[in-house]
Amino acid sequence: MDNLCRQRTGKAVLEALTQVPEGLNNTYASMLSRIPAMDRKIAREILLWLSFAIRPMTIIELSEAAVLENSETTLSQDSRLHRPEVILEICHGFLEYDVVRSEVKLAHSSVRDYLLSDYARNFKSGVTPVGVASRQRDFPLLEYAAHYWGVHASFATKGEWSLAEKFFSTRTLPCGGNYGAWVSYLIPDCHPDDAMDTEPLYYAASFGILPMVQGLLSESTSIDLEHPGGRFGSTALQVACFRGRREVAEILVAAGADFWTNDRGSGEPAWLWAQSNGWTYLVHCMVQLRPEIAKKTKLNEEKAISAKRAQESFGVILRKL
Repeated sequence: MDNLCRQRTGKAVLEALTQVPEGLNNTYASMLSRIPAMDRKIAREILLWLSFAIRPMTIIELSEAAVLENSETTLSQDSRLHRPEVILEICHGFLEYDVVRSEVKLAHSSVRDYLLSDYARNFKSGVTPVGVASRQRDFPLLEYAAHYWGVHASFATKGEWSLAEKFFSTRTLPCGGNYGAWVSYLIPDCHPDDAMDTEPLYYAASFGILPMVQGLLSESTSIDLEHPGGRFGSTALQVACFRGRREVAEILVAAGADFWTNDRGSGEPAWLWAQSNGWTYLVHCMVQLRPEIAKKTKLNEEKAISAKRAQESFGVILRKL
């Protein structure tokens, strides 16, 4: 309602009505997505403080709490907000302000319930389901870039892949940086903690970025080849085999990746997908490493058809090498 009241023309009101989200969670998500990026850190602090405050906080208390930094031992005048009332503007719609007592509290108990829910946890990376839709409208190239930049990167030379490496390194920044925003967009239905826990090796293997896989393996002797990633908790080798990234799979097997353990998502091991892809040489290498599985790596016709259907359902197109 507040959003409708802020519209300047009748046409703008009608357009806003067509964009009213369904359900309370989507409504709050839409409100969060409208907070400017430069104000989101302050908004997060304000909403967190009010969600756990023992009593209503005064607007002056809250304006100070919103700018506190863990590393600071003092609060300089330059660090303070110019006006305490600015917090009411930043969190418009979420707060209730008692002018007489100068106290601020959350506008409704449902606001706190939403903020503490799993649904709202995406906000820590600035991406909510509604926020994704908003980004698609604002940046038409986003969907293509998010899903296919890795495919283009798979043709990069070893010298060029350092650009992609810089992109992956942003995951150590607050909220995961560009990496976190990309993962949240790519798999919005994945729990934020699971998404951010996914190692770059998984995505490099999934997209078939051979130079990056080689670089990641050569730069770290302690890299965990069995670290689960993505929405299904697959390993780098499992996703490489499933998506038909043969050269990547060969490197991972040579590096010692487990090809016998079942994938959490499909319930099948990496060797099955290698067999399904017709990778005779790689399957031979696997058998050489594990002779005892020689009799178990034969796919009957029914199993082979089932495997192909599973891959096709995810749009897998094997490269003709």
